[in-house]
Amino acid sequence: MLIEKLAELDWPSMLARRPGWVWEAATGEVLCPDGRALTLATVRRGPHVPGRTGIIFLRPVGGYEECGPREACLRSPKDRAAKHAEFSIPADIADRLRERLALVRGKVENDARTIEPVTTPPGPLAVAGPRFLPARARRDFRDCFLASTLRIRVDLPPPEPPRPRLVAVDVGDRQRRRKTWQQNVDRYALPVGT
Repeated sequence: MLIEKLAELDWPSMLARRPGWVWEAATGEVLCPDGRALTLATVRRGPHVPGRTGIIFLRPVGGYEECGPREACLRSPKDRAAKHAEFSIPADIADRLRERLALVRGKVENDARTIEPVTTPPGPLAVAGPRFLPARARRDFRDCFLASTLRIRVDLPPPEPPRPRLVAVDVGDRQRRRKTWQQNVDRYALPVGT
């Protein structure tokens, strides 16, 4: 992740010349003394000195409406100027940040990475092609059951015990209300098996 790569940097020494500035590790942002967040916007194309490359943290346009010009983050007296802070970091980390930033923004068109084939020998749980023989299984099933006798035993549950005669089924039965047509059909139905 981009935040993890930024966390590799030595932020205490990078912010030593900027009193009041804080590195926010959870969000990957730099906070100015007023608590406004600047996010990584650009990684310069090449090193400005051998082995060092600049990265720029930016605040959105108009993000410091209440701030005046400052040497640490805002040098322009113009209204709605972009507020930014630049840091010098090792070039190898800057290259990785530039690649990751391009991936996050979706600007990598042709990723030239090649996928190396797995050359380790497969273990006991390796994925392999199917070896099941369906025709052989059908023939064995047919030979096994061709002269067989199949017996089926069905155990029916015991009949429900008769309902107590002195207890009503529901409030309607207790009040002896008129029954619906279906209730009367069920009431006078013959026992099963008659």
